[in-house]
Amino acid sequence: MTLEQQVAAHFQRYNTSPQAGFCGLSPAQMHQLLYQPLAPGCPVQLQTAIPDETLDQVPFLRLTEDFLALVQREGAIKLTPLGALPRKYLHELYAHGHIPERGIDTGFIKLSRELDSLSITTLHTVGTEAGLVKKTTAS
Repeated sequence: MTLEQQVAAHFQRYNTSPQAGFCGLSPAQMHQLLYQPLAPGCPVQLQTAIPDETLDQVPFLRLTEDFLALVQREGAIKLTPLGALPRKYLHELYAHGHIPERGIDTGFIKLSRELDSLSITTLHTVGTEAGLVKKTTAS
């Protein structure tokens, strides 16, 4: 075996060996997870069939459903000049109680703008980025 073949074999063994620092995944698996996360054979796969009972236990998904119902009911929501959800919708979404936030619940933070609630800010961003809702300009 040549030196080049020995080096190649060493790296092949290393790249396919589980590493404690990667929670038991190999460097090759970590590479695929980071750079091809949805490819076939990736160590983490999206589950395609999740029972509704399970999904109903995920607070963020319930909040998302309420947000989408709100958008559907309103048809369109006029955002603030900074592109945030108006206060009345913040209060309506937060009142469902899916994701309590200590600062708001104790009165330390007053829910007066979208940035006051991490869950609603995240909801707005994820909903927009996922294409569930879209921002349009008034015509």
